[in-house]
Amino acid sequence: MSTNLDPRWKWIHVPEMGNPDQWIKGECNHLTPEPVHAQPTDELVAYLCPDCNTQLPAEWQPAEPAERPHEPGARPAPLSRLLYP
Repeated sequence: MSTNLDPRWKWIHVPEMGNPDQWIKGECNHLTPEPVHAQPTDELVAYLCPDCNTQLPAEWQPAEPAERPHEPGARPAPLSRLLYP
């Protein structure tokens, strides 16, 4: 069964008896943050993630491809790695 997971969120695979394809939504991946500029200087002061309404610092950088969210159909990270990085 193919699962279509929203790439904006980290997903944790939690299979249970009778539902082996169950996932729970984790942290936001901040894929589309909007820059916030000061007025009138136009200085970049922060980013705002429209998906989770988190304010990110001006120094924020997107995750490297290896750190990006789980791709549907790929093998998920072991739960122990998610809990104890």
